[in-house]
This record gives sequence, structure tokens and C-alpha cells, in this order.
Amino acid sequence: MLLLLRKYMSKSKFLFVTRAREPFFDLAKSLMKPIHKVLDIGAGDGAFASFCNRPDMYMIDSNADSVAYFKTKFPNYQHATLPQLPYQNDFFDIIHCSHVIEHLQPQELYDTLVEMDRCLKPDGYIVISTPLMTDQFYDDLSHTKPYHPSIFYRYMTDVKNKNLSRAKISNKYAVIDLVFRYDATKIIIYSSQDTKLWYYHFMSKFVSILFKFGLKRYIKSGYTIILQKSV
Repeated sequence: MLLLLRKYMSKSKFLFVTRAREPFFDLAKSLMKPIHKVLDIGAGDGAFASFCNRPDMYMIDSNADSVAYFKTKFPNYQHATLPQLPYQNDFFDIIHCSHVIEHLQPQELYDTLVEMDRCLKPDGYIVISTPLMTDQFYDDLSHTKPYHPSIFYRYMTDVKNKNLSRAKISNKYAVIDLVFRYDATKIIIYSSQDTKLWYYHFMSKFVSILFKFGLKRYIKSGYTIILQKSV
């Protein structure tokens, strides 16, 4: 049974039980053509551009030291602070943004999405990766808020919603993929005052054994969403 479970999971989106970014980079890379102009927001050390083997990639970051250091490798690297994007309208085919929006205040995120929409060509893609709320989310003091993927449906697509706190950014996008990242944890054993101590210890050890053999509890800890802008 456990072997069947592992076999099933290997064919599913549980492939994304990882904290590594490369599987999610690959989702964006699969959209790219050599002629595409691609922007990476919050590019850091250029990990995404290196993964895609695109030294010509346009990149921005708010850390001026990082930009200065890596600009010799990536000539299109610029220092910029969100929400402004220093590019003309309809300039990019793909805009990639990995683990950035959770550092933004709601109005900053809204204004950044407006800028992404302005700079993206019709038929282009926005690819955003970000964590969800978990026990570890606020371990990073620079994290402001986990943003649920429903935000992009509500503000960027033709989904009708009357209770928006801000004007709709666009109705020209379609969500073409939403892939969740998962954390694997042990199954939780609940106890009460009536639970026998020996039973609790037995079940805890039993669950630990099952965990080693692949029976785990999976928690959504993040996601990558891909939106395509209509022509």
C-alpha cells in the first residue's frame, strides 16, 4: 500500500514537496522562447537567469550592492525599487517574480501588479511564486503578509466580484496554471485528558515509522501561479 501511495504521489503535483526553487523556475522556463524579452523582479544573485541560461535577461533588485556586483555577468541588471518598473509599455513577453510579493504591503503589491500589467505585452505571461501561511512564515522578519492566489483571480481576471477594496487592475488575464508547494510533516496525534500515556507514546512511534516509509501529512506552504494576458 505504501509503495502504491509513493508511486501515485510521484506522478502528481506532490513532486513539489520541496523548498528548492528550481522546480518552480522550470515552470517559467518552459514558457520561454529565445526571442522573448524576460524580466526577473527581485533577481538577487541571478539564480533564475542562470537556471534559464539567459545572461541577457532583464533583472531588477532593490539591493544596489547586488546589482553592482552581478552586473558584469548580467548586463541588463538594474537597481530599482518596487512598485515602479523602469521600462516602457508592452516591453516584456514574460515577467517572473519569485519570493518577492510576501515582502510587500498590500498597496505596494497592488501598484506592482499595475506596473507588471503596463510593461507586459499582450499574450505575455506573469509568473509569481510566493509562500503561504505556515508556522515558519513569520520566522523571516522581512515577511509582511502571505497573499492567497485568489487575489490574482479577483484583481487580474474576468472573475466578477463586487467586494473589492481597490479598483480591478485588469480583466484580460487567464490563470493557466497554479502549482502548490508542499511541506511534508508527520501525521498529528491528538490527545485528551482521557488518552492513556502508553497509547499516546505507542501511536507517536507508530506514526514516526510510517513517516519513514512515506506516509506523511502534506501542507500547502506556497505556490506558483502563471497568468497569461489576452491579445
